[in-house]
Amino acid sequence: MEAPPTSELKSRSTHKLIPERLKSLASAYLEDPEAQAFTVYEAAKLLLGDDIREWEGETLQLELERLGIKYAVINVEKILCASALAKPETVITDQVAFKNMALVLNSHHPHHSIDEVIPAHDLCWAVMAIHAFSKTSIYFDYEPLVYLSRILHDEGFMLAPAGLKFVQPMLTRLNHNTDLEEKIKSKTDDPIVRSQLDKLAGVEAYVAHMYAETESTLQKLRGD
Repeated sequence: MEAPPTSELKSRSTHKLIPERLKSLASAYLEDPEAQAFTVYEAAKLLLGDDIREWEGETLQLELERLGIKYAVINVEKILCASALAKPETVITDQVAFKNMALVLNSHHPHHSIDEVIPAHDLCWAVMAIHAFSKTSIYFDYEPLVYLSRILHDEGFMLAPAGLKFVQPMLTRLNHNTDLEEKIKSKTDDPIVRSQLDKLAGVEAYVAHMYAETESTLQKLRGD
């Protein structure tokens, strides 16, 4: 039997041969600090196997270095974040922990400042990513809910974007506006309604762009 080509590598998780083209692509994503968390996680699993979900950060870095795979430090944070979210019955209780998670999922380094303000569109994308990585339901406790509703309120949102509808009751109380949803349903020609619809459309367009970009890179990793 002939030996496999040197341009191919075995995946630890599937024991299938990985073409050099996919290996190079996965390595490039791990080195790119702007790569989406979904892409980074899949690239890491392709190169290192599914067991990475159980690894600590130090183990992950040591293995990457042992294999000579270059990586951006923020991408290690993305992998750890994705692995943590994949565990069952995730409860997000702490405001700072949630903000750091949202920062990482938007390719920013986490820190412990409680004053960090994350834009609504980034929060919406982060929450969508959190739900996508989770294998079970995600529960947001009081502190993250307060933070989310405050950010939306401060940016002038009276209606929560599609991915943050669970924040609406708290946002409504902050805005003291209980009839806006009814106005929108009745298609009331109101400047406030038009403004809110524009805000929602902007966030939805951003999330759709991020989703399309991520799906494109995942297809490349799958060899589609």
